[in-house]
Amino acid sequence: MKYHSLILFVCFMGGAAFAQPGIAAEKELIIVGTGAGMPVIQAVGKAFTRENPDIRVLVPPSIGSGGAIKAVGKGEYLLGRVARGIADKEIKYGLTQTPLAKLPIIFYTHASVVLDSITPEQACAIYSGTIRTWEVLNAGTGPIRVIRREEGDSSLNVLIDRLPGFATMTPTQVAKITYTDQETVDTCAHVKNSIAYGTLADVMNLLSIHVVRINGIAPSDPAYPYFGPLDLVYKQENYQGSLKRFVEFLSSAGARKAIRDTGGLPAN
Repeated sequence: MKYHSLILFVCFMGGAAFAQPGIAAEKELIIVGTGAGMPVIQAVGKAFTRENPDIRVLVPPSIGSGGAIKAVGKGEYLLGRVARGIADKEIKYGLTQTPLAKLPIIFYTHASVVLDSITPEQACAIYSGTIRTWEVLNAGTGPIRVIRREEGDSSLNVLIDRLPGFATMTPTQVAKITYTDQETVDTCAHVKNSIAYGTLADVMNLLSIHVVRINGIAPSDPAYPYFGPLDLVYKQENYQGSLKRFVEFLSSAGARKAIRDTGGLPAN
């Protein structure tokens, strides 16, 4: 857990009722974990509460997928949100992983950049430092302010796995490294000429952010190829009460609409 994420999480917990597995969790269901696609899980939570007004869903600031797995595995919380699979070293926790949504992974820029579409080659050139100004791409003026994520980030892993050339390039050292999805969005929104990557859900409808197509394909297009998972993890022994009701809700029309409305695709 990064230091600033820890501070946010502690502040959140100071205002929460410390709902833990057991009777108290029937009134508050806290879903801890990744910052990827938080608007999706928040929207699903609100839709769930509309149909189950006795249960309030809380989505605290990011502690990462690893933080969710550890917290749920140790019995500190009933439910976690993750943007990756369970690693070999985490199998010991004995968690069940359930798909919630698929998240389009995108490049996006500050609104000052007029970049409509980018090719994988151009993306690699920007993130390796080969292309350094927006004039080269006829997308504005001035130096490109590159924002990239730390090693192991879920969105970065999708690009490494699927975007041609991203796995083999050497990242430019002239870049701002961010450590949560929310920090990435906030940085890009406030830094002129910047470019970043992350989930569509985190930047939808933000006037300060411009979503960039890849090879002319928009993230809403069925042919768009870059998706990451948003899943839930829990202990099977706790699959009852509010947890069970929430997981079962994921297949409902209300949940599927909430996922689509916030930039994701239902997992099933």
